Amino acid sequence: MEAQRHGRSMEEEEARLIQRQALASEQASAEHPQGLGHRMAALFAEAELEEPITEWRGEAPAPGLFEP
Repeated sequence: MEAQRHGRSMEEEEARLIQRQALASEQASAEHPQGLGHRMAALFAEAELEEPITEWRGEAPAPGLFEP
């Protein structure tokens, strides 16, 4: 195993792997920054909605109406 060859424990090797993956993710995000709106749109991109979701600016939020 690679950890043994380098004189490390498996836990230490796993911690190093997690750190490398987190750093790579941060660097990828920095190269292609996306805001919340872009991420939300990506979630619904394949939903095949009949109408586009309208922009919600300048409106006060209101609670949803539920029937008992």
